[in-house]
Parts: sequence; C-alpha cells; structure tokens
Amino acid sequence: MKEEKKQLNSFEELREHFAYKEHNIQPENISNLIINFEWDVKQIRLPNSFKINNCIFKQRFFINVQELAWIHFENVVFEKDVIFTGLTVKGDARFINVHFKGKTYLDSLRVERLAYFWKTVFYEPTIFFKTVFIQDSVFSYTEFKANALYTFTEFNGKGIFQGTIFRQGLDLSLAIIKDSLNIFDVRLENYLASFKIKSDDDYQEAVTKSAIIPEKNKRETFRILKYLLQNQGNR
Repeated sequence: MKEEKKQLNSFEELREHFAYKEHNIQPENISNLIINFEWDVKQIRLPNSFKINNCIFKQRFFINVQELAWIHFENVVFEKDVIFTGLTVKGDARFINVHFKGKTYLDSLRVERLAYFWKTVFYEPTIFFKTVFIQDSVFSYTEFKANALYTFTEFNGKGIFQGTIFRQGLDLSLAIIKDSLNIFDVRLENYLASFKIKSDDDYQEAVTKSAIIPEKNKRETFRILKYLLQNQGNR
C-alpha cells in the first residue's frame, strides 16, 4: 500500500515536519510530500547530498548552491520551473521517472561522475546551457516533448541516448563532443526549424534563451547524427 503524501504549505511546516535542528534534514527523509511553496535548496540548507523520492513540487524549485556531493530524484513531479545555476555535482546526478512540467533551466551545471536520466519527461523547451558531463551521461527512455538544445554542452565521457524520444527538435550543433555519442533506438522526426533568425543577436537569443533551433543548426545536427550512426554501423 502506497504511503499517502503529506502537503506542506510553508517553510515553517517543513521544519515542523522534519523536526530537525539547525536546518539539518536527513537525505532519506525527503519523501512522500506535496510541496506547495517555492523550494530553494540554499535557503532550506539541505545536506551536501540528498535523495528526493515520491514528491510533487507545486511551485518553482531552485538549486543555486555551488557544490553538492550527489543528487538523486526518483518518482518526482515538478509542476513549475526548475532552476539549476552554477552547480557542481562531485558524484552522480540521477533523475529516475522525473516529470519536468515547467521550464527547466540547466545553466552551467557540472556533473563529475554519472549523469543518469531514465524515463524522465521534459514537457517544455529545454536548454542544457554550458552543461559539463565529465564522465558518462545517459538519456535512457527519456522524452522531450519540446525542443532540446545542448548549447555549449561538453560530453567528456560517452553520451548514451537509448530509446530517447524527441517529439519536436534536437540541436547538437553547438555541443562539444570529446568522446562519443551512442545513439540507439532514438525517435526523431524531420522537424521544423526557424528560417527567421537573421542577426547574431537573434541567433544567440534563440540558442541560449528561447530554445529555438535555427535551420543551419538543424542541418548540422542531422550531419552529426548521420556521422555517429555510420560509425556505429547503422547506415
């Protein structure tokens, strides 16, 4: 029998729920909650590593600390925006069956061990902006319902896309691929790109903020995919 989720409406209720001292929450306790207020990791002062399981966040979720040891999200729904800014994860970053229903801002995120996305769904356009994957990154049975852009993203280890679904567009043209990308059973149609981008400013706005894929980026992305598939023997 599933444990019923408890609704929390403020920081005060959060503190009362955890009954912690000096703002210290144990990682294994962050589960079965419905959070009805903005969750700021820096303000709440979570420990240096944590797992969030079976929770629903009704408002925006921020991670704006500089460094964490590892993070693990499982069976989590974010109904509003999620913002990761300038974060270095020294260990693994795992997202298992996570639903990002608002916009997802991944700005200068650095993962030094495994970055693992499994059965995770991004509902809004998503930009991995200056994201750095030091070791392997896995997008397994993950779905992007809108454009996905890897703008200035570094793949230092292997990037593995297995059963990944791109409902709209994919932009790999500005990604820095230092090892290899393994593409298997990926779904990507011949999507519509933008011919309306004329100036350098419009181009930067499109690929770093608006998540619009220019036509030339689309062409380069398909060239990259063709090259990768040929190297894998999938012609």
